[in-house]
Amino acid sequence: MNQDKVLEIEEKEEVKCERCGGMFPADEMTEHGGDMVCADCAAGYTTCTYCGAVCHEDDMTQTSEDGYVCDSCLDEYYRACDDCGELFMDDELTTTGDGRSVCNSCLSDYMRCASCGEFFTRDDMRGTATRDYICDNCYDEYYGTCEECGYVYRITDLDRNGYCHDCASNNIGLHDYHHGGEVIFHGKKEGPHYGMELEADKFEDQYNSAEELADPNSERDYCMEHDGSLDDGIEFIFQPRTMPSWDKYFPKLVALTQSIKDEGGRSFNTETCSVHIHRSRVDLTDMAITKLITAFIKLRSQLERAAQRRSKQWASFDFLENSVEGNCKLVYKTFKKGWYRSNRYVALNLTHPGTIEFRIFKGTLAPDTIRAYLMLVHYITEWAKREPILRMVQGTGTELWADFNEYLAEYGKETKILRDYLAKKGV
Repeated sequence: MNQDKVLEIEEKEEVKCERCGGMFPADEMTEHGGDMVCADCAAGYTTCTYCGAVCHEDDMTQTSEDGYVCDSCLDEYYRACDDCGELFMDDELTTTGDGRSVCNSCLSDYMRCASCGEFFTRDDMRGTATRDYICDNCYDEYYGTCEECGYVYRITDLDRNGYCHDCASNNIGLHDYHHGGEVIFHGKKEGPHYGMELEADKFEDQYNSAEELADPNSERDYCMEHDGSLDDGIEFIFQPRTMPSWDKYFPKLVALTQSIKDEGGRSFNTETCSVHIHRSRVDLTDMAITKLITAFIKLRSQLERAAQRRSKQWASFDFLENSVEGNCKLVYKTFKKGWYRSNRYVALNLTHPGTIEFRIFKGTLAPDTIRAYLMLVHYITEWAKREPILRMVQGTGTELWADFNEYLAEYGKETKILRDYLAKKGV
């Protein structure tokens, strides 16, 4: 305030409050936001929570955070939630599939479509046979309902008569996709456990082959399913095992892969097959998963060579990297917001609540390669848990891969199969 104005006020016995207009003793007046005001009016002044300017509450707007913002900041940085009406900053609002802007609290009343990734109210969603939820728009374009069982499937998973594989074949050996059979854990209860999906194609008669390849252990080791991404194939779903349990099962795996080949099945020499490995996440903290995501972004080149596969359609690395625009410091924040749960066809699929799915591997019926795949998933996750986050963020891909190889070397003979495999692949 101008010093002459202050002196002028001090010389007067009473001064007019510039807020309410009342006359008050000069020594009871105080300056707020450039105004000389009485004690009662002074209590109504506060600071803008965004820019820090001092204004009267009557000239400000209360936000959802129980703070106040001036009109200038309100116009530029805040919007009202279309559901509850409270004010939020732009980056605290999510645009739904029908164009509404909603806050995080109201967003809990919405569901994310597993197909397009947009948010819709529960009334605008429908469940699928794979326990996902899709919006009506995606249902009309990509899905259909089985004429027999009434479950919703992708159109590609229905035959020309509108039947799902289970209803069309009525074959107990070859189940429908994600048929939801009993899960049996092998090995120590605490895990971690590793489940595997092994795809094989080019069978002359997949139903007859399924009868020949059925698990002699009554699906305690594996079951077989249809998969819409295969032409004349079978997806072998292996029950989750600890790494020691996989070592014990290995001779049976060798025999099974040979039987698959004897039935005419192929995996590596196809354009359709892959291997997916699920790792239980019960022992993984949010920070450990964050470091694993960062490792996948940084080590993309090395992992693609080790996995023998690049697939933007079914195992995209771009989704992981683009979501943080290359800034690995944002991975934790992006993970906590649940962004990575919006897409399943990515290199590191985080949509499953109990597992992380590694989708990077090319299909194979070579037992030693399958074993190396399992070991790579196990050891890169254990390494990511141990590697300091600062090193993970600041290190280059080359430096981090060197760190990983040093980690493997610490285990000597235990990791020799994996180290020999990586050397063979030139990584």
